[in-house]
Amino acid sequence: MKKDFTQTGPWPEAEVKTFLGDSRVPVRVASNSASGHPLLASLWLVPLEGSLWCATEQKAQILRRLASDPRCAFEVSVEAPPYLGVRARATDVRQAQPID
Repeated sequence: MKKDFTQTGPWPEAEVKTFLGDSRVPVRVASNSASGHPLLASLWLVPLEGSLWCATEQKAQILRRLASDPRCAFEVSVEAPPYLGVRARATDVRQAQPID
């Protein structure tokens, strides 16, 4: 996903990158269905070179949804106090790279 948002939260960009790099929880990605309703998918993520890379199966429904509409939103947050997290809008710029 490519960054295409204006930062509005209390954390500076460096702190956001640190949080994402240290996270051991899935990212929740919201994408648009063919009917226009948002759908959520939980995916494992790896921050790499300023982008978030997510892992899923090549036949996953979310890939078809993002192929038709690359706009999405995501959240990475912990579920225990202190409740911290990052939310943003993004654009899918996927380059499928199967792992052998």
